[in-house]
Amino acid sequence: MKTISQEDLKKLHEVQVEILKDIDKFCQEHNITYFLIAGTLLGAVRHKGFIPWDDDIDIGMLRSDYEKFIKTYPSDKNNKYFVQTLETDPNYWHSYAKIRKKNTFMNEAKIASLNLNKEIFVDLFPFDNVKDGGYDKIKYRANIIKVIRESIYVKRKIITLRDCRIKFLSAIFLIFPVKTLYKFQKKLMMKYDKIETTNVACYIGEYQTRNEYLKKDVFLPVKKLEFEGEMFNAINKPEVYLEQIYGDYMQLPPKEKRVAHGVLEISLDTTKEK
Repeated sequence: MKTISQEDLKKLHEVQVEILKDIDKFCQEHNITYFLIAGTLLGAVRHKGFIPWDDDIDIGMLRSDYEKFIKTYPSDKNNKYFVQTLETDPNYWHSYAKIRKKNTFMNEAKIASLNLNKEIFVDLFPFDNVKDGGYDKIKYRANIIKVIRESIYVKRKIITLRDCRIKFLSAIFLIFPVKTLYKFQKKLMMKYDKIETTNVACYIGEYQTRNEYLKKDVFLPVKKLEFEGEMFNAINKPEVYLEQIYGDYMQLPPKEKRVAHGVLEISLDTTKEK
């Protein structure tokens, strides 16, 4: 697979950190709590920055902060970045948000042929209150949420129906418009939004929901960790989260698994190309 050069990867990282710094500043000013997650958190702990071959930044928020952020960030007289969701962009395909920098370009292998927004971004994932008592208490809900997500991907031509895990159920969901599917999915995710729970989970992350079902005190209160020479919010107990997802997270993977997500090309200022 064709990938960008190390020089362009470094430039991409610089823009992504710029976006993250703006998010951090905004969250401080508006009393919103975010935290580094996934490979970005692993990078902060193991490398004090990006995992050398990584090409994105992942952050999370509890649902209340997530909803507040996506509603207020674009309207804060900010013309440099925008929040992309299924509610704000008719061509979008994920159930979580991307914070994109306008007038940039980032082409990824999985969407290279599609007519979609392709600016450089930071991923933002919501963590929802979930029923306490272990993952088995929410596994059926989590499976339905993932089936809906796959149905949305089919409608957006990211995958085909034969790629779906429960094809007959995905086929039924394909009857409905994307916005209807997303509203139903969001309702399922926010079932316990108004109830105080001990646990939270990310239903629509890149990992199994089982691995991102954790006690709320693993995430809060946040603490600062170094990432690319700056201090950013990280979860309260990163070792608990990272071990649940990666196992021995301080051990580097084999060389053949040190691969990025498939960025093909970038441009840092598309205004010059117009």
